[in-house]
Amino acid sequence: MNVDLPAKIIYNSKRKMGKKEEVLNKIERSFKANNPQLKFEYHPKFEDSMNRLFSNNLRYAIPRKIRDVWHLWHLRKRIKWAWQRLTRGWDDTVAWNLSDYLARMLPGVLADIAENADGHPAGLDKKITYGTTKSLKEWKQVLKKMGRGFKAAESLMVADDKLFLKGGGVNVQARNKAMDEFNVGMDLFKEYFFSLWD
Repeated sequence: MNVDLPAKIIYNSKRKMGKKEEVLNKIERSFKANNPQLKFEYHPKFEDSMNRLFSNNLRYAIPRKIRDVWHLWHLRKRIKWAWQRLTRGWDDTVAWNLSDYLARMLPGVLADIAENADGHPAGLDKKITYGTTKSLKEWKQVLKKMGRGFKAAESLMVADDKLFLKGGGVNVQARNKAMDEFNVGMDLFKEYFFSLWD
């Protein structure tokens, strides 16, 4: 079986293990987990590539060191962002795309409120008596609709696969459905904004 692997897998394996043979063993184990009868025979160019990658040749060693430095720099940023979340409640990454952050975060928060809700807004429905089980169930449904609206917003922003046709082009029906779900959820969010507590 000829195996072509992305350099990232090989590089990450090297950083964790360090020896070419251990990396190859890890690759074989990961493939044999699904099919134990596999027999491995690596392409000669792959073997040459692995030998060069694990050599001390500066052409290959310097990029590895640069990546290590980049990982340290990125770790420093992640520590900074964690400190910002602790001290001010949000980090710089939230400000880069607030709509994406809210679309990812709010469905989970709204689902948690719905799951643990002990009360509901007083004016939820004029026909339902305040404090009944029926009104609490209805409030949970409202919270779930809000959550679905923000999930629809996320799928619209990340161009979810279900919004596209197999041959290419936009699935207008799926896009309109997602947009309608978002509008319903956003209208409910606006209407019950001051009641989002438990």
